[in-house]
Amino acid sequence: MIGASPDCPPGIVLLADHLDATLTVGEDLLAQALPPRADLEEADPASAPEAFEAFIGRMVRLESGLVLRVLQARRHAAELGRADPSMKAAANLFRAQTGLMAELAVERGALGGGLERPGDAHAWLRSRGLIAPEAAAPSPFEAVAASDDLKVAGLIRLGDLLDAVAALLDLIDARFGLYPSEMELEPEAAAAEAAASPEVVQMGEGEAAAEVVSSADGAALGAAEPVASAAEAGSALRADAPAATSLVRRLDAAEADSAERPTGG
Repeated sequence: MIGASPDCPPGIVLLADHLDATLTVGEDLLAQALPPRADLEEADPASAPEAFEAFIGRMVRLESGLVLRVLQARRHAAELGRADPSMKAAANLFRAQTGLMAELAVERGALGGGLERPGDAHAWLRSRGLIAPEAAAPSPFEAVAASDDLKVAGLIRLGDLLDAVAALLDLIDARFGLYPSEMELEPEAAAAEAAASPEVVQMGEGEAAAEVVSSADGAALGAAEPVASAAEAGSALRADAPAATSLVRRLDAAEADSAERPTGG
């Protein structure tokens, strides 16, 4: 959870949120893949074009979201210098690393997708490095998958962009503290563990009384095993009553004899 530290300024929390969201969208981009479509064409001729269009649509939406998050992070990066002058150089470096991409992404319509004419999808794949520059279309016998080499907005490697974002986020976390510490997480972890543990079976009053009597009887009489029921416990106590009475009488006699003796001094 970002912003757990009370020392972290609100503007820095907002910047960190955009950086963290950028990493999340980047991971979603890296998870996208289009399987070979030769088998799909054999199974259902209509499914291959639909699979290709769905893949392109997901990729374009995720790239647009990624660029938008980077633009928002760039806008809030100035908060770093105001919160801590020593962080101003890091903010300027991040803005420099993403400056050209941000400008041309807006100019080229990367936020809107830019797939308006027939053939734009194939041109989009070529510009992002997902297929060879001379390829007219992706091969139906080969998978198309995103990787760190994907060129975001056709300009910057996805891996380089995510590295820059992660580096700035780690620096902010080290300076301001964005995530709860282990000490703060311990009560939550204990509560989660208690919630996940098996429920305790509740005993009725009769069962509880029998358990208490059985335990007391086992401890008092030195039994190898606790008595199984309250009835057996009562029988055992009654059977041992003469010995207990005799012991009490001997103790009373000893106490009376001690009281009758004159004390020295």
